[in-house]
Amino acid sequence: MKKKISRILGVGLTVSLLASLMVFAAPVSAGDLAWTDDTAIPGGSKQTDLLVVAGADITDMAVGPEGTTIYAVDGVGMHLYKSTDSGATWKALADPGGAGKVAVQITSVAVAPDDSETLAIIADSDEIYISKNGGTSWTNPGTVVEGALTPASNLYDVAISQPVGSVRYYAVAGEENVGLAASGNMWYFNLGATLPAWKETNTKAGLDATSDERFAAVAFSPAFPSDKVILVVTGGDTAAADTGVMLQLFSTSTKLWNANAGFANYPVTVDTIAAASQLVAADIAVPSTYLGADPDSRDAFVAVASDDAVLKGSLTRLDDWELKKTLIDKTNIHSVAYNTDANKLVAGSHDANKVYRAASAVAASSSSIQEERDKKEPGGVSQVVVAWAGDSVVAGTVGNESAFSVSTDDGYTFNDISLIDTALTNLTDVAVNADGSKFYLVSDDGADLSLWRKASSWQRVMTLIGDTNYIVRIAADNDDAVYLGKKAAKIVYYSNDGGTARWLRRTTLNDIQDMAVESVDVAYVLDGGTGKVSKTTNGGFIWSSAKSTDLPDGATIVSLSTNNLIVGSANGLVSYSTDGNSNWTDIEKIIDTGATLVQVTATGLAAGDYIYAASAVADKSFRRWKIGTSTSWSDIITGTYVGTVMGITLGDGGVLYAAVDNGADSEMYRVIDPSAAGSTTKWSIKASAGEQFVNAPSALRLDTGASNRLWAIDTTAAPDKLFLP
Repeated sequence: MKKKISRILGVGLTVSLLASLMVFAAPVSAGDLAWTDDTAIPGGSKQTDLLVVAGADITDMAVGPEGTTIYAVDGVGMHLYKSTDSGATWKALADPGGAGKVAVQITSVAVAPDDSETLAIIADSDEIYISKNGGTSWTNPGTVVEGALTPASNLYDVAISQPVGSVRYYAVAGEENVGLAASGNMWYFNLGATLPAWKETNTKAGLDATSDERFAAVAFSPAFPSDKVILVVTGGDTAAADTGVMLQLFSTSTKLWNANAGFANYPVTVDTIAAASQLVAADIAVPSTYLGADPDSRDAFVAVASDDAVLKGSLTRLDDWELKKTLIDKTNIHSVAYNTDANKLVAGSHDANKVYRAASAVAASSSSIQEERDKKEPGGVSQVVVAWAGDSVVAGTVGNESAFSVSTDDGYTFNDISLIDTALTNLTDVAVNADGSKFYLVSDDGADLSLWRKASSWQRVMTLIGDTNYIVRIAADNDDAVYLGKKAAKIVYYSNDGGTARWLRRTTLNDIQDMAVESVDVAYVLDGGTGKVSKTTNGGFIWSSAKSTDLPDGATIVSLSTNNLIVGSANGLVSYSTDGNSNWTDIEKIIDTGATLVQVTATGLAAGDYIYAASAVADKSFRRWKIGTSTSWSDIITGTYVGTVMGITLGDGGVLYAAVDNGADSEMYRVIDPSAAGSTTKWSIKASAGEQFVNAPSALRLDTGASNRLWAIDTTAAPDKLFLP
């Protein structure tokens, strides 16, 4: 069932946007209650930025020269997306197929090195489309074939040159049909020439190729207007006997390859795979200082991935023809990108969602590339496409939970910011900071979990594939201290940077029913089966032995302030600690006959403070206990509420709020002064229009700003409702 979060606001308050979060705001002087909701959450019906695109796979992307315009190919969803704000938001571009043609299957994209509005795509395996206006309209330069020769049948890569006067060159790498075999080829097209036409290259002298070989990657020299050089990676395709994966150079000036064109010692073998193995992916990156006419400037990086189960692929650094260093060996590398100004390199894995990085990548001393174990990788499973977007690294992935991701630390850590392939079927928990400016939202689709963070914009800061059923808590004094705990298990993930760069997996000593976070380092876990509480003082690294609360079981735990905790049981009882879990005082009186899953809060835990409690058992009373005075629980509402209490909390000024589920919808109850003698008649009640709150294990989250806003997750199936009663 699709879930949403709705928002409830006090009259006169400004409605702010947070999709599916139901916010209930009532100042001390509040009058009538008002409700509204806005579904701008990830995947919500009002989402316009393509934050979530269920089923998408990013098979390729290209970054414009200014670093903010990015094009991304959804190879599964048959879309080309464009972003002009570094991937924060996207729009789908028009189908380039034209009249009478169904949507095309786009597999590759390239953007001009000098113009973000000039791009080219490969579509339906063998077609090329060109746009000069950022994808608003498209031109098909015709079948990829020279004259009456054999046309292209499979194209794998496309590249665009710097302009040469009024002419711009487009090149594609792939295969053509020769009987039942495939023959690798590279074609180029001179758009802007008097008689533009496709030219093929596999018939030109100097090429090292067999009759069954794949041309997998193509790139223009950055100095193409002066050196006329095109770089190509070739390798075996299925039945090819040739085992060498080669970097080869072609001159459009001489129409010759490699040594025949004056490039001594070319082609260069960058990797070797077994005969009959297939080159499944390749990529080329060169510094912006590359000049084909100058051997001293011909540095290059080549990524290789194959289906050879033993040799696999590699990442190689070349100094002209000399094999300077195999940076990664026997590992399939899908893509590579180099930042000349910073002399930094990143590479994306083919078989996993890893990103590798290297500093001083072309220096003589550079001999390895790093992939730290504890780094945060992009979401997704495999085939990582990497690129530099200004000083940031961007990545796209394919497979389950794939995404467009951004790194601001040279590829060390990534966060998913858009085009995220997930289904927000279940929104299961939410945490909000003190002033309501930052949110953490847990979602899962029954198989995989995502943790979302919103400050200025949404990001997915945690993905757990194959895992679900987590709750999230943050420290009151630092909203970057985040604890993500798995219910009914002993697993906790901890981050002290808001999930931006690192998550540390911790193990508790008891199963998690509920968690309470006191500060950055101090947190408590309540065991539902025993009612015991364990404590950490170092971010979950070590947990103390569980202490008895004198309760037979546990339902909810709340941290009121430093060392002050209160627990509600599953059987109507309450206990509290004023010394950080060292000792507990249980209130021996049950809050109500048959009471279950106690929701509890308090003004404090000193003599004269009030404890308020209610139960998940239907149609009971809200209860009050005065510490040091009461000998039994007293009612604070005339009659009973209708339904079960899913959450209870105190706002500024001592205002008490409760979420009640009556079986048809969730009602919000509020009393301005629950400690006053006449509070039983001073309740305000507001029914929703069918919304039902999820209890995880408490339905309400309070931000303690001046607006006293409450947030709750609604489990109904209409996430786009906006209403004010």
